[in-house]
Amino acid sequence: MARSIGAESSEPVEQPEYRIERITPEAYPHLVTLMRRCFDTAPSLDRVRSKFNTAAFGAANIGYIAYAIDGEPAAYYGVFPVRVRLAGGDHLAAQSGDTMTDPAHQKKGLFIRLAMRTYELAQANGVRFIFGFPNENSRPGFERRLTWRFTGHLQDYRLTARIFPLCELAHKFKVLQPLYLRLIERRSRALKADGPLFIDGGPISICIRDEGFYSYKEAMGARWIVVHGVRMLVKPEVHLYVGEILFGEGMDPYRLRRALLHAAKKFLCRRIICTFSTTHPLYGFMSRVSSPEEGLPIGHLDLGSALPISDLAYSRADLDTF
Repeated sequence: MARSIGAESSEPVEQPEYRIERITPEAYPHLVTLMRRCFDTAPSLDRVRSKFNTAAFGAANIGYIAYAIDGEPAAYYGVFPVRVRLAGGDHLAAQSGDTMTDPAHQKKGLFIRLAMRTYELAQANGVRFIFGFPNENSRPGFERRLTWRFTGHLQDYRLTARIFPLCELAHKFKVLQPLYLRLIERRSRALKADGPLFIDGGPISICIRDEGFYSYKEAMGARWIVVHGVRMLVKPEVHLYVGEILFGEGMDPYRLRRALLHAAKKFLCRRIICTFSTTHPLYGFMSRVSSPEEGLPIGHLDLGSALPISDLAYSRADLDTF
């Protein structure tokens, strides 16, 4: 998800000199610093390393960081490579994510400068197109200044469980996090799903699901569980985010709803959020479980591929934040 700050919609003013460098593992601590300044919170350095470890998909470290004249990180723009199945073939694409500009360095033109450099680097590394899910505040910058096309919105399905919300509290009060992490590990083992967990895209177009994809997601905290015969890829982090749902023939909406609520109670999550695009095969089925709410915009920038990008199907597992 293109979580972003400082997608500068006004004309840039005259700016001081900035040093622009391609992102490298040595600069990951600077990203953590920048995230903390932009969002008042930041992931651990290990989480950043896991997120940027995309070499298995065909490319890594596709992005640029700008440093101010005093050497402090000022802005970052980058994309996360991923393999997609589209138009009968497998292709290298990339998701725009973690776009950010320190508030002290906004309206300096950095967003556009870094984005254009990133797209050139992506194309040179074989990326066919960029896609992403910028929020509504950031969308105008992507649409008007970077010529992205938007083709609709993700659909969020929300359920509420009557349970003590330790998941939310652990996110708010850091002292509770060790306790909650131990609970997650213990209950994940009890619900662990075994057997083949890969989805064959079949006739749909989707970010390719294979061992590498799921290993990447698990390194960032996702885990497979099975509840009432329903296999789910979940991430208990503030809420119970459900990235993938697998079930056999004969599944009905009532049983799936019961499975989701049971999973939420196991992880002490009050809210459950499942996300699919309207192009995804589960979109219609999920609409019988819960009424959809309009989520993040779906956008893309073609880098000359001429592929039918708007046909891609997404679930929450495709978001870079999952």
